[in-house]
Amino acid sequence: MLATLQDLDWKPVDRAIAEALLTRLVYSSSAAAPTQFDAIGVAGEVADLPVYNKFKLLRLSVLLDPDEPEQDPLYALWDGEEQLLHLGGTSTPIHEANDLEKLQLTATTAADYIRLFCLAVRGDDGPFRIVEAGPAHAVEGADELLKLAHPLKATGNDDQGRFLFDAVVAYRTDVFTSTFAVATGGLIEMVSDTHRLSDVPEAALPELPVLGDPQKLRVSLLARAVPPPPPQAAAPPAPPAPPKPPKPTLRILVELLLTQALRSRAQHRLIEYFNATRTGSEVLDQFAELVTQAFPVVVVETSLPFVEETIGEIVLERAQPPRPFNLARAASSGDDTQVSLDVPAVPSLVLLPLQVYRRVVNLDRLAFDLASRDAAAIIACDRFDQLPESLRRLTDVTLRLSAVDATVFAGLFEQVMGAPLTAGWNAAGDAWVKHLLHTDFEQPRRLGMQPDKAFDYVRSMVMERLVSVDTQSEMGLADLHGLGEARQFAQDLIADIHAAVRGEIPWTQVDRGALLVGPPGTGKTTLARAIAKDCGVRFITASATGWQASGDHLGHHIAAIRKTFAEARGYAPSILFIDEIDSLGSRENFEGRSSQYQTEVVNAVLEQIQDIDPAAPVFVIGATNNADRVDPALRRSGRLDRVIPIPRPSSDALMQIFGHYLRRAAKHTAIDPALDTKTLGGLSLGLTGADVERIVRGASRRARKERRSLSQQDVIAEITNKPRNASDSLRMSPAEIERVAWHEAGHALAMLLGTSRGASIGFVTVVPRADGSLGFVAPLPDERISLTRSDYDETLEIYLAGRAAEELRYGAEGVSGGASSDLRGATAMAAHLLTRLGLGGPRQLLWQEALHDHHRATVETILTEAYDRILGKLHSHRDRLQQLAQTLIARQELTGDEVRALLPH
Repeated sequence: MLATLQDLDWKPVDRAIAEALLTRLVYSSSAAAPTQFDAIGVAGEVADLPVYNKFKLLRLSVLLDPDEPEQDPLYALWDGEEQLLHLGGTSTPIHEANDLEKLQLTATTAADYIRLFCLAVRGDDGPFRIVEAGPAHAVEGADELLKLAHPLKATGNDDQGRFLFDAVVAYRTDVFTSTFAVATGGLIEMVSDTHRLSDVPEAALPELPVLGDPQKLRVSLLARAVPPPPPQAAAPPAPPAPPKPPKPTLRILVELLLTQALRSRAQHRLIEYFNATRTGSEVLDQFAELVTQAFPVVVVETSLPFVEETIGEIVLERAQPPRPFNLARAASSGDDTQVSLDVPAVPSLVLLPLQVYRRVVNLDRLAFDLASRDAAAIIACDRFDQLPESLRRLTDVTLRLSAVDATVFAGLFEQVMGAPLTAGWNAAGDAWVKHLLHTDFEQPRRLGMQPDKAFDYVRSMVMERLVSVDTQSEMGLADLHGLGEARQFAQDLIADIHAAVRGEIPWTQVDRGALLVGPPGTGKTTLARAIAKDCGVRFITASATGWQASGDHLGHHIAAIRKTFAEARGYAPSILFIDEIDSLGSRENFEGRSSQYQTEVVNAVLEQIQDIDPAAPVFVIGATNNADRVDPALRRSGRLDRVIPIPRPSSDALMQIFGHYLRRAAKHTAIDPALDTKTLGGLSLGLTGADVERIVRGASRRARKERRSLSQQDVIAEITNKPRNASDSLRMSPAEIERVAWHEAGHALAMLLGTSRGASIGFVTVVPRADGSLGFVAPLPDERISLTRSDYDETLEIYLAGRAAEELRYGAEGVSGGASSDLRGATAMAAHLLTRLGLGGPRQLLWQEALHDHHRATVETILTEAYDRILGKLHSHRDRLQQLAQTLIARQELTGDEVRALLPH
């Protein structure tokens, strides 16, 4: 048990090794260290720690002079080889050791970890001392402390799975009963503390070592090694140096992530060999020396911008001794699709940004120059396997900059804002930090926000982005209607993604993409969002036109594409929805001066889809109104290989869609309970879900303007485009209204006399519309699969009934030309019966594409016979016809139910 340092089994360290370790702790480079320690006593001891496998606790004691007191010892964590982490009172070295050890605490080791943490970490006013027993000898005033003291006590786990321990803790001369929460990876938090005692005697408290200060020791050593200069006349004070500008946030972030990446690659053969010959303890210093002395080709996997330049700055600033280096960057060759890069014959550092390597002229020559000259290279890419083969063969070291984690965020915050995070900052979870952008810190830094306000600001920036890609408030698949076979595709995809998330199948077994095809407004975007919601994944949207609008040059266009896919990978697993994907065009149709530009854009999208990593799965859904305009390579297997048609919804589906939008409208507008969505679905056949949303919105507006409940008439008025203001419609005289009423009454009565008994009547109106129609009968859809000759004859009669009604009222000479559209429809149907259906008469079985002149007489006969039949029927029911016409004159509009009630069969 690690209760105090005296409980450890200390073993001596060879003096030469102790001196080397002291040099590393005290001096930033070996060049500044003294060559010998003959006049100085240096002793080293190490002890095993129960919580670590590799790291030991190192204590270095230094005696500067026999007549002077011994310096406070220096403490560090040491792995026996290259890793040396000075314990200076902060938690950073502890967490670095945890990362390198890949620490996994258990209930058994967690208590000793708490003790180690409190031995090594200091607050502003001293250490946190765990009081597990009373003082070893009698101390006046320690009775109450003796009653409280008890060993660390495990009390189970909290809802985050952290180990909980009750403890008695002394800070300054105050004593508290506290609870520690420890995660398996080593993050520790004091989740509660209750003050118990004040002014406890110092002698009653556990002794903890004073942690020595390497800087103070360095000053003492240098003072011994270099005699002080002779006194000189006081010189006038030099003007104060201008303050150094703060490091950019991106620079700090890259330093932290690069340090993390280098530590994870410490066993790489080149890094391990090079570091074994260096005494510097700074990881970035060692890396700078490696780059400037060994000239490696370093590939950095990341989506951060300008990483290669930032790492180049780090290398050249930290290299010891400084060396004159030429920076070589890619430059435009005049063609926006190509860049040139020449490697000088002098020592150089070559910087290749994200994706630029694909456009370098003569890439093989670049690879040859890198291999044959004193040239190091920093190459940034999304993934190593994206690099051309010539650069992959040349690579010496690959470093992956991981997403921001809690440790990196804490370090970044402290360096940028100049203050550490408040304890317990991640009590509500820290998964959000992986989506942090370096730009989130810019405003807090510029405005000099207090740390707590800066934290709230940064977190809110990230959470707003997460909300923008969240779909939990969207409709799920069960809420959507009229999808056809797209529903089964969506159900299968949702099941596959859930299975992959659970680990039941590999992500390689999940489709990579799909293409949704359908008319505007049929719900392609809504379906994609519903899939994301039901899968529980993030939803990122983009469009081909949005990419195009990102800038004037091809580089801007491709950068926008890359940024979208990088965002989707950052949220993986996720769904990336690309609207208007046909706007990219097809390379089969490109021509002219812009063809090369367009081809590069399509290639960039193809490349991004092809390079999706199964470890960061992104499902790509494209949407188009016309699949033929999408490049065939986008539709081939392994890309958007599922072409899913989305039809216009049926009347039943429209009924369900009306119900959905009316329920939403009911939150703000009262709804008439008599409203019939089945009728509305039939009247709107041929429309889309987007049309229904518009119709319900317009109907709600009509009801609000008149301060009443939303009714059936409001919705029908929107479906049929009834003018909202009577004064805006065409003004007809009473005589004209009467003629239109008789005409439409003829159509409606013909439907009442048919086999449907008027069930197909949806709505009748004599109010003029903006499209020029003076009146009409809106039929409900006939969704029968096949019709007989008698069914077609009945339809012909309905077409011609309006003209027949006018003849009954005004005589053969008084018929108007208002039946033009009716005659067109009837003629087309009669021709269809004759040429394609074989129903034009006895033995009319020859199928023909079009109507020939010698058939015109037959068509005329079919129409005349139908006209005579309906004229006779209406004559037999003239009273009913007149009653319906007069009701229309008086009321102007009737629903199907009202017509059927007026003229019961």
